[in-house]
Amino acid sequence: MIWRLLKLYLRAEDISIRFLCVISQLKKDWKGLYALAYNKDAPKTHNLNYLVEKISEHIDIDLSDELDEFLKFLNEKSIPTRYPEDLKIILKDFKKTNTNKILKQTKDLLEWLRLKFKS
Repeated sequence: MIWRLLKLYLRAEDISIRFLCVISQLKKDWKGLYALAYNKDAPKTHNLNYLVEKISEHIDIDLSDELDEFLKFLNEKSIPTRYPEDLKIILKDFKKTNTNKILKQTKDLLEWLRLKFKS
């Protein structure tokens, strides 16, 4: 799955497609951490805040306020992308400069997550 996402990401000229690919990977990482914390599969959810809340009941995540706010922002932007009728509305928020900043912050969050919980 990650290779398909990476290929799509690299071919994507539309910056919103890149965002969706990165969000998909971020959800997978949080779900992997959930599985580690609970020793069972993560629930079927696209809500990053819910996953983080549940994980933090078993693992000290120690998210900074800045990362916590960014996760809330990502959650708000990513959930509507699952529903075609909302996608047109949300894509208006994906201007190239704004989305490049979001992609960088998401990359930083992924790196933090992987370093923090490296096994």
